[in-house]
Amino acid sequence: MVLNGHKLPFRLTRADILGSGSVSIVFAIGERIALKAPIIYKANIRLTEEQIEQSAESVASITREKCIYDLLNDHPHPNILQTVFHCPDGIFMPRMLCSVFHWMGNDPNSIPASLRLRWVKELASAAEHLETHGLVHGDIRPANTLLDKNMHIKLADFDSCVGIGDACLAFTVPYHDAFEETAGYATEQFAIGSFMYTVFTGVEPEFEITGRKLRDEKLPDTSSILGGDIIASCWRKEYVSVAALAGEIGELELDDDGDTDGYEMWFVAGSNSPRSVARVNDQPDAEVLGGKRIFPCSGKGGRTDRRDTACLVPRKNEWTTDHHRSPVRTGVEFEH
Repeated sequence: MVLNGHKLPFRLTRADILGSGSVSIVFAIGERIALKAPIIYKANIRLTEEQIEQSAESVASITREKCIYDLLNDHPHPNILQTVFHCPDGIFMPRMLCSVFHWMGNDPNSIPASLRLRWVKELASAAEHLETHGLVHGDIRPANTLLDKNMHIKLADFDSCVGIGDACLAFTVPYHDAFEETAGYATEQFAIGSFMYTVFTGVEPEFEITGRKLRDEKLPDTSSILGGDIIASCWRKEYVSVAALAGEIGELELDDDGDTDGYEMWFVAGSNSPRSVARVNDQPDAEVLGGKRIFPCSGKGGRTDRRDTACLVPRKNEWTTDHHRSPVRTGVEFEH
């Protein structure tokens, strides 16, 4: 099928689309399987040089990701997504519950501190596993960390994954400092630090960058956050390896009552992806997380339906599934 100049694999339609990125589209294949396919323009129409380049980049990206998944399927990790099968048309993978980004955006109050801490530990363990195989994920953030039915992390979206020492392919602020160009433990720990901050507080950090220097004195205050010293060290790139970082994260514990042992976990109410980093005590609309119940991903806040109960959300800066609005993303637009 062809949709607005794009060739869709097999007999898929617009209704099957779960989400899209700059180089790929994710389709639902029934209730249990998803297909990540490259964006390819029709060959029987006159293509611009940009369209030809985009199609080639999309195919190359999916091809690279297939190779990464082949390696990871041979060396599995419980917190890294495993693929089912891949072919020239794309990569088949299990459909997950949703992403960490999606869950936190829908109902952050439903996420207890113990679950947030588990997510951080699982993410660090997955990144350490990649490091043992000479790999850097390159785009660690809540949108690329999926959740299975038991609410365990499954790190996914490896189209920016490269070998240690290779050039970075993704520069997603605040999970990348925007000027580190070589992938390695420095870039990976920076992303993990921002992931921790976002998961523990519900807001993304903001940084002040002058030229090619991240101003330490302008880093968000992490003194009242569980693992705040670890987060600050990640931003300053003080760990000599991801393994060293994962070891420290693994030692983080809540107290016997299940709280954060004197530290706060908080979020800024009224926004799905706020950019403020002000302390919670300075914000009248901020609420301390205290809820222990966990609600399903779908049906909260009028943002999801049955299709989203197993959604993949590839990239925050591209369009995601929202069936109460028309699907829109930056780049190529689909006809309504």
